[in-house]
Amino acid sequence: MQRVVEFRKKHFWSGRLNLEALNLQLDKYREQGWRVVTIRPVTATFGLGGSCLVLLENEDEALSPPRIESVINVLA
Repeated sequence: MQRVVEFRKKHFWSGRLNLEALNLQLDKYREQGWRVVTIRPVTATFGLGGSCLVLLENEDEALSPPRIESVINVLA
């Protein structure tokens, strides 16, 4: 089973993606049995970083997908 997750959490002052929060979220997915396949940046106008798309994969069909509220983070 594969899932695509969008990560948008940003630093308040700089507007850059919060990589520490992204790494913590990826650790949570790994603990739940998901494997990170790819991470791709999504850019907005003029190439500014808007978010990241994360492709997750697992072998267990019975494993429930990550909860939506923990997946899509609003802008900080």
